[in-house]
Amino acid sequence: MATITLYADRINRMPAGLRSVRTAVDAFRENVDTLRISVVAIDSSICNLDDIISSLRASSDTQEMKADTFEDIADDTEEFIETVISIDEDAAEAITTQQEDFYDTYSYLRPEESLGDAILDVVGDIVGTIAGVLEFGVEVLAFAWDAFTDALATIGEWCADHWQQIVITVVIVIGVVLAVLAVVFTGGAALVPMLTAALTWLGVSAGTAATIATVASMTVAAIAIVSAVASGAFNIADTWAPLSGNWKKAQNVLNVVSTVFNLAYGAGSIYSGLKGITNQQLFNYGKTWLTNSGFRTAISNVDDYALLVESGTSTFWSGLGTGGADKAAAGAENLGNMTGTTRTTMETVLERSGITMPEWNPNDPASILAWNSSSSSFAMRSSGDVYSILGADLNPNGVWSVFERTILGVNPGVTSITIVDQALNVTEVIGRSPAVSNIVFNGLGALSQAANNVYNFFTGND
Repeated sequence: MATITLYADRINRMPAGLRSVRTAVDAFRENVDTLRISVVAIDSSICNLDDIISSLRASSDTQEMKADTFEDIADDTEEFIETVISIDEDAAEAITTQQEDFYDTYSYLRPEESLGDAILDVVGDIVGTIAGVLEFGVEVLAFAWDAFTDALATIGEWCADHWQQIVITVVIVIGVVLAVLAVVFTGGAALVPMLTAALTWLGVSAGTAATIATVASMTVAAIAIVSAVASGAFNIADTWAPLSGNWKKAQNVLNVVSTVFNLAYGAGSIYSGLKGITNQQLFNYGKTWLTNSGFRTAISNVDDYALLVESGTSTFWSGLGTGGADKAAAGAENLGNMTGTTRTTMETVLERSGITMPEWNPNDPASILAWNSSSSSFAMRSSGDVYSILGADLNPNGVWSVFERTILGVNPGVTSITIVDQALNVTEVIGRSPAVSNIVFNGLGALSQAANNVYNFFTGND
């Protein structure tokens, strides 16, 4: 601590004291001047007071000189104090630096600070830091709150002036989002069941029909999404700043394209929902088609295995271990006895259809393709109630999991899928009642987008 700091309070009072004396002298001089003026007013014929007046005038001048002197002393004192403080602080800093250098060199001579003083210093520093942080935080919060309230007021005024555009924009965005979600949630495959059924009814073979239907569905889905987003962007822009010229023509074209393709895709979604095909089943099919080249190849080769499958007889199997085909045939026969129906496995159907299959060899691509394609053909041509016998050795990446179940999921001719274990105990039943929630959601997505486009096409945004 600088030495002058110890007596700073007393020293700093000196100029104020001197100025107080000067004030008293000024008051005295004023009184003398008043007395002199009063004496001058006395008639000299009554009493000659010239000597007294002269004395008073001299006294007044003397007091004024004293007052000026005190003022000068006060100024000099302040200047002196400032100089002394500056010199003292420089000296204190130099002494402290040299002291620290000395103790750094001769650390064993440094006096030990008491634990209490150290704790008090640390606590004082912490408290000071916290107080500073809190003060700064309060200032920041106050500033932020003022800015927030000002922004709210400005936003509120802007919204009040543009509420119609805001409502229209929100409706457009909701329509676009619903349309996009309707496509995404169905994996782009919503048209597959409807188109496959239509094409096979027209006499197109199962594999070709499935391939055409899938490619068409994916294409329509892509156009539906792109046109929905693009038309939505144009319609929003037109809402805030009306378009004209070629931009308006482009908007109208996009509205027509979006309406047509989203309604077409929505029709496929509604058809699938009415057939009891869920969005999840459509999504699984679409995902498998897009990500699994073996799946696409198998479907494209389905027509090489034109199986003759009777409705309500198909029995699939997987994971039955060694001799699985024989176990599955026996299981299918027992299931037929239990349900009062005839049940056949793919191997039985292949034999009836006069098709000879190669031996299964997981290391032979030709063998793998043959069995994947025949299994896909069996799933495509199945109809009515189908069963699947799944054993303990079920492979999650096997033919049943990847090919047969995925295709059965989007086969509109299948009315139910019953899964049993090796002991023929039912473990899961996948029914085919109309998927009302899917119908509503998918239909709403298509209709909302179409309504937005029709509104913007025919109403006052021209």
